[in-house]
Amino acid sequence: MIKKFDYMTAYSRNLGWVSEWEQYILKHKKIAIAGLGGVGGIHLLTLCRLGITKFNIADPDTFGIENINRQIGACMSSVGKSKSSVLEKQALDINPQLTINKYAAIDKNNVTEFLDGVDLYIDGIDIFCPDVRELIFNTCTKKSIPAITAGPLGMGSSFMIFMPGEMTFSDYFCFNNSSFEMKMLKFMVGLSPKAPHVNYLVERDRVDIKAKKGPSTIMACQLCAGIAATESLKVLLQRGKIYSAPYIHCYDAYLNKYYRTKVRFGNKGLLQRLKLFVLKRMLKNIAAENNNTENKGKTTKLGGIEQIIELARYAPSGDNCQPWRFSIISDSSFKINFTISEKDDVYNHAGIPNCLALGCLLETIKIAATGQKKLATWNYKKLSSKTALVDIHLEDTPSISKSDLYDFIKLRSVNRDPYKYHTLSENTLKTLSKSVDDNFMLMWMNSLKQRRSMISLNLLASEIRLTIPETYPIHKSIVHFDNYNADGIPIAATGLSHFSQTLMKWAIKKWSRIKFLNKYLFATLSVKLELDIIPGIFSSSYCILMTEKPHKKLTLDQQHQRAILVGMQFQRLWLTATRIGLVLQPNYTPITFSYYHNTNKKFTVDDRALKKSAVLAEKIQLLFPDKDVLMIARIGLPRSRKKQVRSLRLSLDELILK
Repeated sequence: MIKKFDYMTAYSRNLGWVSEWEQYILKHKKIAIAGLGGVGGIHLLTLCRLGITKFNIADPDTFGIENINRQIGACMSSVGKSKSSVLEKQALDINPQLTINKYAAIDKNNVTEFLDGVDLYIDGIDIFCPDVRELIFNTCTKKSIPAITAGPLGMGSSFMIFMPGEMTFSDYFCFNNSSFEMKMLKFMVGLSPKAPHVNYLVERDRVDIKAKKGPSTIMACQLCAGIAATESLKVLLQRGKIYSAPYIHCYDAYLNKYYRTKVRFGNKGLLQRLKLFVLKRMLKNIAAENNNTENKGKTTKLGGIEQIIELARYAPSGDNCQPWRFSIISDSSFKINFTISEKDDVYNHAGIPNCLALGCLLETIKIAATGQKKLATWNYKKLSSKTALVDIHLEDTPSISKSDLYDFIKLRSVNRDPYKYHTLSENTLKTLSKSVDDNFMLMWMNSLKQRRSMISLNLLASEIRLTIPETYPIHKSIVHFDNYNADGIPIAATGLSHFSQTLMKWAIKKWSRIKFLNKYLFATLSVKLELDIIPGIFSSSYCILMTEKPHKKLTLDQQHQRAILVGMQFQRLWLTATRIGLVLQPNYTPITFSYYHNTNKKFTVDDRALKKSAVLAEKIQLLFPDKDVLMIARIGLPRSRKKQVRSLRLSLDELILK
């Protein structure tokens, strides 16, 4: 075993792709790298393994835990340490014969020294530092130094090579005297004119220009390093064709595509200026969205109980009504002030749907408490026909492990879009079925025929809810058109097309408009097509949560108690589906309208709707004889992982009573 470092032994496996002569040429080349974060650190280590032995490196920053996802030098042992020192140590561990000169921040006072005697400059500067990048590239131009920039974009890399005597960085990007923001945008548009990575950006609100933050991946950084090292070899050995600026190269591993584009006039070109305008508008919209999130004004420092309530507030409730408020009593107890029913609401029949929501809340509290190794227990006390009080007690239980559903509490949401035409595997169905207790059962309606029978139930329920006057004031109060209300449902989350949303915005202002559309323009037909038929066909299954029919009729209090248990089962099912990558949409209105028929309660002045509720109840009975259907849900694999518009929640300050 060789213990002493020998250059040609260490790099002998390069030979074949490079000649021995070329390897020695590489050994004596000097490369400058500014920025040792996402890409710069990997550039350094990759070039060390290529056989380069002389480096000038620069980075004034230290590693943070937020760098671990992508920066090669970021480990728990290096958090808080200088990036240049950590990378220098790693590089010398590869080749102890390296010559490395370290610099902190690069500015006009030391940029000439930083690039002195350098054969090639490789850019690792953060995208949010356009002035330093411009300074270094302009100095490279003056000193006739080739320069490479490779930007990690999504799960790919866009890169450019600037060669002496050819198009310069300044001529291409046209920073001139632009503002900081405009320089950054020009660099983004110039480096990736096609921007293929935008097609799979699933949460665009993670792009926060104001906070100088954006999403990144290790795959992109490693691709950048491989590409930059390859181009470095070609430049340093003067071998192979180099497509320098105004050519831009982009390889996207996620899309399996390579682009090479010649942007002849750089950012001066009309098309580039148009793209710059579009990008500026897009980022402005993202900034507006970031300023209107449910986190705005949220309590920042949370105690133990507040942390549990912070998660619990994401529990689902009918029409996002959130019929609860919280009172903190001590470090180990709090109360839920619960509204069973507050007003005439045809959807909240006898308060049962609100009790279902309470069950979802209690299960969420139970799961959230496991994150603090606490066991949550509760006592339900009905105060009146309209209100109840739930005492929550938290007991320290070291043996409790954090629930595997904990991480998905905030991520669970309703998805009303069509899903992939995807069959659920036996293992998936088994996993979902295990999420409910033994005294409940899940029935799966998987085949197209079975799903069509469920679609027919939803169509009948939709015909009722869209045409009776009793639901109109409810729809008018809960549907919001700005997407930022912390109660109700944003219109963009309803599953309606843009045309239907626009029509609804006009029609919902007056009941007479709704009646006109229903009578003369068959509005219910288009809505049912968009919300019931197409989503019903494009789904994996309908899931029916049920029990055996009770031997005797349950009292209203017993129905409420059972609804709480059902809500707990359903929340576990929903979170389990979220954990394994599925989405879900509750379909509760068929149960609501059949309930009214089964209990002989008149819920509308519309006699036709009453007859339809009878037909609905009969269909449910025929489909599920001798069973009590407690919850219906559509389930499947989403067509897109892009962040959906979802119902927001009231803040802790609004939910916790002082």
